[in-house]
Amino acid sequence: MASLGRVVRGGFWLYASTVVSNLLGLVYWMAISAVGGAEVLGITSTVVGLATVINGALGLGTATGVQRFLGMWATDREQKAKYFYTTLAFTAAVYAVAAAALFAMGLAGTSLGEFTPQMLAVAGALVALGFTNTYYALMTAHLRTDVYFAAVAAGNLAKLAVGVALVKAGWGWTGAALGYALVGAAVLAAGAYYAPRWTGRPTLSLSALADVLKAGIASWAPGIIATLGQWLGVLAIYHAATATETGQYYAALTIANVVLMIATSILSLLLPVLSGMADGRKRAAARALRISLAAAAPAAAFAAAYPALPLTLLGHEYAQAAPALTILILSLPPTAIAATATSLAYAYGNY
Repeated sequence: MASLGRVVRGGFWLYASTVVSNLLGLVYWMAISAVGGAEVLGITSTVVGLATVINGALGLGTATGVQRFLGMWATDREQKAKYFYTTLAFTAAVYAVAAAALFAMGLAGTSLGEFTPQMLAVAGALVALGFTNTYYALMTAHLRTDVYFAAVAAGNLAKLAVGVALVKAGWGWTGAALGYALVGAAVLAAGAYYAPRWTGRPTLSLSALADVLKAGIASWAPGIIATLGQWLGVLAIYHAATATETGQYYAALTIANVVLMIATSILSLLLPVLSGMADGRKRAAARALRISLAAAAPAAAFAAAYPALPLTLLGHEYAQAAPALTILILSLPPTAIAATATSLAYAYGNY
């Protein structure tokens, strides 16, 4: 019960980060839409979607895999340092290579389907910060999601100030997309400050990397499927329709994520806690699932029944995405159940 209480408290801060991120995101898009219209939102969300898909594909599940071992070695600073810094070095190298390739394509004037050279270059800037997921894994494993909340809040405030200023200065969607990089930069700064205080001396280990990859690869394919399921909608609409319609769908996706995160913010903290428990894992997981679904049910029911109300906060043109929002909300129960089952299986080592 004590561990579950820590999970719920940690889940509160994690959800608070999502609420702050999405509320400031709504303010951001309202300001961007007022200056540049839904087309800017559509192109920006497409670039963000491309970077997110690439980051998910290259992550190899390391953010999930390392959480298991950070939870297992919660009281051993040296072991934590070995697993954390090994994973950090590996992911930083992988994302740096991918970002350099995207930059090179952009500078060479190479297009990739609907993606212009400029879009590829800006996506590269977002991909370069993909390794900050390792810092996020450390914060969640320590249940210090209050630190993550502070970083996300600061990053989103910076995004709002800088991104809107860049759009007003004539940078258009490029300025709006670059504003997103400030959130990752804030998480990087917070993680770089706290990591030495939570772990021991930095060490690298091939055996630790093998452990993390073995644990992470099992979640990698399902994670890619989930990421594609979320972002292919944005990319497909941009390809088949208009940037304006892409922006409308992205607004619905953002609001749906606010509701879904009520449940998943609690459940995402289960893995390190269950990994450190000697007994009672199934009971704790079942209790957390019930709490998360009960917490999310009121907001989910409201958003599904009256989807146009939250969408019109961005402008009346976004009300056309109401049916999409209702459909997206229906993913709550299977998402929560799958997240619980995954954490429980990982905690038992059944990758």
